[in-house]
Amino acid sequence: MKKKGRQSLSEPINVLVLDQHASSEKIKSVPYGLLLYWRRLILAFICLSVFLIVAVLFFASHNYFLLKSSERLQSELKEAREYPKQMETVQSKMQELEGKMEKVNTYLSKRGIERVTAEGGQGGLSEELTGDNIEEVLDQYNFYADSLHRDLSNVPLGYPIQGPLTSVFGIRSNPFSKRGIEAHGGVDIKAKRGAVVKAPAQGKVLFAGWKGGYGRCVVIEHDKGFETLYGHLSAIQVKPHQMIDAGHIIGKVGSTGRSTGPHLHYEITRHGKKINPGLFLKDH
Repeated sequence: MKKKGRQSLSEPINVLVLDQHASSEKIKSVPYGLLLYWRRLILAFICLSVFLIVAVLFFASHNYFLLKSSERLQSELKEAREYPKQMETVQSKMQELEGKMEKVNTYLSKRGIERVTAEGGQGGLSEELTGDNIEEVLDQYNFYADSLHRDLSNVPLGYPIQGPLTSVFGIRSNPFSKRGIEAHGGVDIKAKRGAVVKAPAQGKVLFAGWKGGYGRCVVIEHDKGFETLYGHLSAIQVKPHQMIDAGHIIGKVGSTGRSTGPHLHYEITRHGKKINPGLFLKDH
């Protein structure tokens, strides 16, 4: 028996061709080599199609990544261009805040009170400031600085006149008889006759005239329920219902009324109750 070998490329192969529109079947002879060529051609086409699909997907995703990167870069460039303008605004607000705090410190210094500083121990939780919130924070601090100065200007801080205290608030011995004790509703500040007396806070003059043992006297109404009284004046330089600012000259030192010599009798009341003026004075 002859051993069966490999099929020859030229050897024909019968191919059954079916046609749904034809009533009969057709048989065609096709060389084996041609069928093999077609198979390889089809496989190559499939591989090429798969490669093209993968390539298209790769480049599409790469282009999407490049597009997003470009958008992010454009956004960063826009922020970079706006940053100098933002910093100018921040710098302006910082200077505004520094000016207001300097105004507060100047006001306190004139009344013998130490400046507000950041020296010494500090601590507490902190929050990082960014361009998104630093302007808002500075606006809040500027508002607080305005409120602080407004509140301070309505509180009677510091001395209405410079000089040593000759009598403090509370119980004291009788300065006339030197016997027994009496309640003293304010402090006595020694000064030369005719020295000017200044209001320590802004307010409205409630009384300006003679007031019994106080002699020539001025009473000023301030915000937050405060009232101040200045007694034994030699001269009065304000009128009732007059609005005055802190530092306004209201009169001159004298010894009118129940007094042993030139000095200023100074009282502070809040909501009708006398309080120690020493709490609002700063020793020099």
